Amino acid sequence: YARARGDRPGRALAAARESLESGPKLGTLSHAAELSDKAGYESETLMYLTQYIRFERDRKWALLYRAGIFEMGPWYDRALRDYRAALALEPGDAKVQAHIARVEAAMRGQATAAAK
Repeated sequence: YARARGDRPGRALAAARESLESGPKLGTLSHAAELSDKAGYESETLMYLTQYIRFERDRKWALLYRAGIFEMGPWYDRALRDYRAALALEPGDAKVQAHIARVEAAMRGQATAAAK
């Protein structure tokens, strides 16, 4: 898919999809996630990130990426689960703790609004 990368994201994404038909390749999964996100294919982006997380031990960046998409959803419960999993990989990460605090505050706000 390297030749297609110089073209628009759609062609590169098509090449990445074709490459993945033979099985998961971590580099291709991460690249396909980024390309599908740029193209606005949220569901496809989530699928590639989920596959990456399944097969890669060093998956913190993919958890954070997917959590960010969930947070915008807004699927706060899923975002919180991924942020917590990322924090478990690197306890004490202040940035991840800030993400968790923000999502928890949004969930409280959502619950308060629903109660009214």
